[in-house]
Amino acid sequence: MKRLLRLLIVSACILALTLSASAAAVKAEKMTVEMTVDENGTAKAEVSAHLTAEAPVDSLSIALGPNVSGVHIAGQKAKVSRSGGQSTVLLGGESGLSFPMDLHLSYTIRNTVAAGSESQQFSVRLLGAIKDADVDHFSARVQMPGAFEAIPEFSSGYYADGIDNFLTIRVSPEGVITAESMEPMLVGETLDLRLETEPDYFALRNVAGRTLLFDRIAMILLALFGAVYWWRALRSPLPRIEPQTRAPMGVEPGVASMLLTGQTPDLALMALDWAANGYVRAARLRGGRLLLTRLIPMGNERSAYEQEVFTQLFTKKDTVASGTGAWAAAQKRANKTARAYWYGRIFEDKPGIPGLLRLCAILICGFAALSCADKVIPSMTLRPLLLAVSAFAGLIWGAALQYGLGRLPQRRRRQPIVVLAVCLIALIVVLRVSRSGGTLVAALLFSVLAAAALLFGPKRRQNGVDLLSDLLGWRKYLRTITPEYAQQLLTADPQYYYRTLLYAEALGVDRQFCQAFDGLKLDECALFEPGQKPVPRQAAKFRSYLRNVLAYARGELVQKKRRRVAPPKRTRVPQPKPAGRVRHNDPRRHSAQTYDPYDEM
Repeated sequence: MKRLLRLLIVSACILALTLSASAAAVKAEKMTVEMTVDENGTAKAEVSAHLTAEAPVDSLSIALGPNVSGVHIAGQKAKVSRSGGQSTVLLGGESGLSFPMDLHLSYTIRNTVAAGSESQQFSVRLLGAIKDADVDHFSARVQMPGAFEAIPEFSSGYYADGIDNFLTIRVSPEGVITAESMEPMLVGETLDLRLETEPDYFALRNVAGRTLLFDRIAMILLALFGAVYWWRALRSPLPRIEPQTRAPMGVEPGVASMLLTGQTPDLALMALDWAANGYVRAARLRGGRLLLTRLIPMGNERSAYEQEVFTQLFTKKDTVASGTGAWAAAQKRANKTARAYWYGRIFEDKPGIPGLLRLCAILICGFAALSCADKVIPSMTLRPLLLAVSAFAGLIWGAALQYGLGRLPQRRRRQPIVVLAVCLIALIVVLRVSRSGGTLVAALLFSVLAAAALLFGPKRRQNGVDLLSDLLGWRKYLRTITPEYAQQLLTADPQYYYRTLLYAEALGVDRQFCQAFDGLKLDECALFEPGQKPVPRQAAKFRSYLRNVLAYARGELVQKKRRRVAPPKRTRVPQPKPAGRVRHNDPRRHSAQTYDPYDEM
């Protein structure tokens, strides 16, 4: 029994010696923390320590705590890493660390104050956990912005609130807190300071999160206002989409896209529809331009705006080409008269202001950017200016979203798609950097809803809703034609594909419509006069042919000017001089016929 007791005592001693030897590879003989806290709660800390080690050490890590920035280590190679909101400094290099070593470390701690209704809670970490290092003597001095009446509270990782029993704590009338350890601080020990002050002790003007409540309240109010305004002034009954086998009465291809999504009237489609009805003869010029020749005058069998545009187009000549001044004047007249003719029939007399709903969406994006920046931008002198810049950037982002979403249903989608892609990339970057962009996502969702609510324009009359339903039904019918039914349509009307493709192109379903006629034999097209190159009679090739003509007529493609090749210069071959010819050098003798011998007398 005695031998067993001796063996246990010896084992315990050996284990204690082993633990004490391996408890700390590095020792901080003295460690001092000097901290200054300003009126906004931003703390600037300077740490000095003298480190020794009994064995070589490759690296040393120091955990500084949350909300740390601006870390600077004098004379040492170090890396700063952030994980889970905690900042850690890693000292060391390829050659390891040399001891004894004097460590001088400075950093800034922001967002140290939590505001309450009756008090303010100040908390800061004075000592971070130093891996594998004991601290023999620790002292801290915290300069607060002014005097206070509260009692400072200290807590640690090992002793919790009982660390006060191992510290000598003093508070001066000027608001200086000093703490000095009476016992060594063990490996991994931490020391936190908490102070509950009066509700107006810290100014909290430039503290992150200060304007968060105002931003969200403004966003909610704007969203409610936009929803109520749309419901009262912009809302139209939902259209009933049922397939329609023919275009709505009185709607020609040139205004179909305008009546659907508010695009510009298309003069090129309008002119080709006139060619299909025998008013003009259309031909494609060399280079792609469209040439129109008037055949018969247009009477009141057509709409009033078509008569005005037709008269404007052929005011001076019976032949007009796209890209000329007469074409541009007719396009301007179409923009004015077609909108006035149709908008007075399909929209209410006071249809509301769609731009007001778009403005709400843009302002929501600005407040969302301000809210996100409020969480990210730390406390500093330039913080109000940076917040203002962030809010302005949010307004630009919201305006770009409205521009891209509003023009996405239109014919030329490349530019809106690029704008929307840039907006999404900017959103992803902000989400990755800030890790708190929920308000921006909500603003994006409201922008999409606002664009969808304004897709078919402002508030419509009942006949405007019926016309919209017929157009959507006609569009659905053009998308769902089967090849078998397409053959029947061509049998009944050999020109059906050519005439109806104009509507399909205007409504944005020309590719689906063309697929139904792929492989079918088409008659010769009556829309265009045959030129040097015949008009394609295959569905896909004629669609490409038509799109190319329309692109030149709309100004989307510009005809390249052909360079004139200068003719080769002719080289004069010198003629041999006849023998015995006398050359006269007198400048007055221009030729043998004008020579007078009396001139020399």
